[in-house]
Amino acid sequence: MRRPALLAVLALLAPAAGAAQSAPPPTPLIVGVTDSRPLSYQNDDGVWTGLGVVVWEQIAAQVGLTYELRPIAMGDVTHALADHSIDAAIGAIPVTPEGEAVHDFSQPYLVTGLGFAQRQQDGMLWSALMRALLDPRLLTMVGGIIASVLVVGVLIALVERRSHSTDFGGSMRESVSMGVWWAAVTMTTVGYGDATPKTTTGRALALVWMFVGVVAVAFLTATVTSVLTLAHLRGAVEHPSDLLRMRLGVVDSGAGADYLGHRHVAYATYPTYEDALAALDRGSVDAVVGTLPVLRALVSQSWTGRLQVSPIVLEPLLYGVALPDGSPLLSRVNQALLAITHDDAWHDTEERFLGRR
Repeated sequence: MRRPALLAVLALLAPAAGAAQSAPPPTPLIVGVTDSRPLSYQNDDGVWTGLGVVVWEQIAAQVGLTYELRPIAMGDVTHALADHSIDAAIGAIPVTPEGEAVHDFSQPYLVTGLGFAQRQQDGMLWSALMRALLDPRLLTMVGGIIASVLVVGVLIALVERRSHSTDFGGSMRESVSMGVWWAAVTMTTVGYGDATPKTTTGRALALVWMFVGVVAVAFLTATVTSVLTLAHLRGAVEHPSDLLRMRLGVVDSGAGADYLGHRHVAYATYPTYEDALAALDRGSVDAVVGTLPVLRALVSQSWTGRLQVSPIVLEPLLYGVALPDGSPLLSRVNQALLAITHDDAWHDTEERFLGRR
């Protein structure tokens, strides 16, 4: 009786075991990836890499996902997420209110800024030079130095007039004039020697003024260098509002298009950052507005000496993983991102693709 019963049980279990063995492997997720160095791009071997790709690889490893990368144009991401032809998207896809209204974003893995690239200036424009010379920092420092020279000149004249063998004699006007002259040449370390203090008080004042003058000239030199260097880097654009009068290029559906669209500024669209920067190099546009890390990486790679990225930040940008609206992956992706971005190794990963920031 036991043997037939055992055979009956085995016969019932056999189909279930066979079904388990023949169960198909899980279908891999389709992850859209935009070509936007240094967040996502193909290396010389044709393998996708970049900060966004590495982030997704680490998320998939932690969550246990299988996937395949599928190249996609930036302008097609929203539509592909809406019709579920892709399960996620990575690359230079900024977190925006418009995007959040139609699909989901993970928490950001990169906080950066929106900026612009322009053609390298052969020399500093006169307009930029005049703005630099009228910089409030420079004017404040020059005004302070002039006031100090006048005060010290008057003081040394008043002190030295008491001495009979002074170089600061004559009328009060002549004495103060010589005192201001002496204060100026002493501060600039020229020191012609045509006037020197003779009294103990005057020499003590001169000693203090010499040290103050050295420090003042050093600060003035540093300020002038900083202002002129920044003016050269900024080129023809001093403030974000200066962009309104320029011919601008952006990547289709990118952060630059969103920024300019909200401000009702006309612009030309290009499928990739490389196309937009090539148009800038040709002179078809005056500036390309886009994500700062992408612009810096591409300019340093292919347009060094011809294009430059302005230090002006137009607005902050956040980058995360884009997912279809209501995706069940969202919570698991966020948990994985928290662990990844708070790990000590994450700083090294950022530096590998973005450089020191």
